[in-house]
Amino acid sequence: LITTYSMITHTQKRSWEAEQTMKWLQTQEWGIMVLDEVHTIPAKMFRRVLTIVQSHCKLGLTATLLREDDKIADLNFLIGPKLYEANWLELQSRGFIARVQCAEVWCPMTPEFYREYLCCKTSKKLLLYVMNPNKFRAT
Repeated sequence: LITTYSMITHTQKRSWEAEQTMKWLQTQEWGIMVLDEVHTIPAKMFRRVLTIVQSHCKLGLTATLLREDDKIADLNFLIGPKLYEANWLELQSRGFIARVQCAEVWCPMTPEFYREYLCCKTSKKLLLYVMNPNKFRAT
C-alpha cells in the first residue's frame, strides 16, 4: 500500500469507497511502515498516522532531518533512533546527487520601487523587495 499522510489523517467526510478503504487499512497489521519525509511526522496531524496504521516495524526516510521547532527529538520515541546517515559530500563525489552551485545575484530596485521602499512600513518593504521587477530580469 502506498498512500499519503494527508489521506490517512483526513478528518472531514469521505466518500463511501474511501471510508471502506480506511476501515480495511485500520484492521490490517502491517509488517513494516516506510515513512518518507519522516521529519514531518512530529507534526500534530501527521503523528496520527502512527496510531491509525498498525505495523510491527517503522522505517523513516528523509534527506533533511531538521525542523524549526524542537520536535525532531520526538522521532526517537515515535519511530526509533537514527540508524544511518549518509554524507552528502561523499554522495556528491560518487555521482549520486548533483553538485551544488551557489551564486549571489544583486538586483538593484527600480527607482519607483526604491522610492516607495524608503518611505513605507516593514510589511510593505518585504513585498517590495520580494517583487522587485529587476529580479525577474536577472535570469
